[in-house]
Amino acid sequence: MSFINVEFSQNMRKKAQAIQKQNTAPHMLSRGGYEYLENNLMDEKKKKKLEEAAQSGSIDTVIDPPFPIRDT
Repeated sequence: MSFINVEFSQNMRKKAQAIQKQNTAPHMLSRGGYEYLENNLMDEKKKKKLEEAAQSGSIDTVIDPPFPIRDT
């Protein structure tokens, strides 16, 4: 592989990494489906509630957020 090809591939890699870094909604459904996604969202909400409760010093805060409504 020549120096030009190596430099070109490194530039392409850096460009792809920069694009991926800006991705705010990574595709993860193939790894667990919507159930995995919902569990992650619920875990994030729970963590956020716990952090808010810790900052306010309140022990009366509801820790478990309600689950999303599912259409079956």
